[in-house]
Amino acid sequence: MSNSNSIQPIGGFLEFDLPQIGASYHPEAIPLSTGRSCINFIVQQEQIKRCYIPFYSCESVVEPFEINEVEIIFYEIDEQLEPVNLPDLAEDDYFLYINFYGIKTAVVERLIARYGRRLIIDNVHLFFEKGYATNWSFTSARKYFGVPDGAYLYPPQDRSITISLPRYSPSSVDHLINRLIGDRELAYQQNLAYEGALSPKLEKMSHFSEKMLQAIDYQKVIEIRQENFSWLHEQLSAYNQLIINVPPNTTCFRYPFLPAKLIPKGPFYAQQLFIPTFWSDVNNRDIEGYNWEKQLSKQLFPLPIDHRYRKDDLKRLVDFILDQV
Repeated sequence: MSNSNSIQPIGGFLEFDLPQIGASYHPEAIPLSTGRSCINFIVQQEQIKRCYIPFYSCESVVEPFEINEVEIIFYEIDEQLEPVNLPDLAEDDYFLYINFYGIKTAVVERLIARYGRRLIIDNVHLFFEKGYATNWSFTSARKYFGVPDGAYLYPPQDRSITISLPRYSPSSVDHLINRLIGDRELAYQQNLAYEGALSPKLEKMSHFSEKMLQAIDYQKVIEIRQENFSWLHEQLSAYNQLIINVPPNTTCFRYPFLPAKLIPKGPFYAQQLFIPTFWSDVNNRDIEGYNWEKQLSKQLFPLPIDHRYRKDDLKRLVDFILDQV
């Protein structure tokens, strides 16, 4: 007799009716639950003992190394988000670099030339990047789309990886549903709780996120994001302390605007303009130094460019910013 769980049911109540526009954007990648799961997988595959990590990073990057008892050496970045004083790696060392906001592809290429296979590329801010010939890399669906989980891990092309992992099962999708129906404050609090419960556990992407991600018109998303990024750069580049040069057709995460002074975000929130702070974790680490990274976390404005918005939406945001600078 067939397993009842493998039989297509007929009847019953209706589920989410999602259009199946296409397949995964990353069919060649290993679909895991989170970016931190990807790091955990890499650490275990390579049996990493020591890794250099940018101090300007969130705890979700640090946690997988800590649970595997990997020695962590933090490194500094400069005012253009690039590593300061690149170390000479010992034989078994690894170096992790974050492609911050999706704008540092040129730095990734230089680091590959220097460190070869021992460079790990965190592309959670560059969803549409599809991997590298010799390096581990990963990206995150949750940073770009309203799904409860989902990350794509790319091994080096000469590595054949076979996995047998359980599926992640979201504890809740209430934050997504309440955001959809307009209860934003409740959704925000639920999202904070949900994010705080995520772990580096090795699990495959959930069926829920897999189906949701097959309903996305990726080409439309790419076009809107690129248009929004370019328009924000046209409006704000003269006031931006970051020098931004991205390769043609790059689809970035956000537009990172660094004003010349610290601008409080409270007045923005009062105008329903919600600008996140990345990453407040750096100010909570009991480690001396890294003053630039701590300042950057407070001062940077990661501006939204996603497919929910058009220029008319972003103009209100830009006008308010220009009143503050």
